[in-house]
Amino acid sequence: MAYDIIKRLEEKRLNKILLQLKEGLTERDVAKGQKHKVFADCFDAKPIYHRKFLLQKIHYIHLNCVRGKWKLAEHWEDYEHSSSRFYVKNKVDGFVPVHYEELS
Repeated sequence: MAYDIIKRLEEKRLNKILLQLKEGLTERDVAKGQKHKVFADCFDAKPIYHRKFLLQKIHYIHLNCVRGKWKLAEHWEDYEHSSSRFYVKNKVDGFVPVHYEELS
C-alpha cells in the first residue's frame, strides 16, 4: 500500500508531501534503504485468551521461516532458531517443555 501511495504522489508531483515523508525517516530506515516513511512504526501486542489464537500464532511463527522471500529453511522443524525443533524432535535447546500433541 505504501508503494502505491508514493507512486501516486510522484505521478501527481506532490513533492511537498513526498519531502515530508522523506523527513520522517530515521537513520535506521535510511540504512535499510527506505526512501519515505508512509506509516508509523507500530507493534500490535495482543493478549492470548484462547487456545485457538495461541495455536494460530505458534503455527505462524513456526512456518514463517519457510515462507516468503527469506525461506530460511526447507522444513520448519529444521530451522535452528525455531522452537518447533523442540516440539517435533524433542530437542530442548532451552525451551520450556510442551508436548507437540498439546498444540494440535
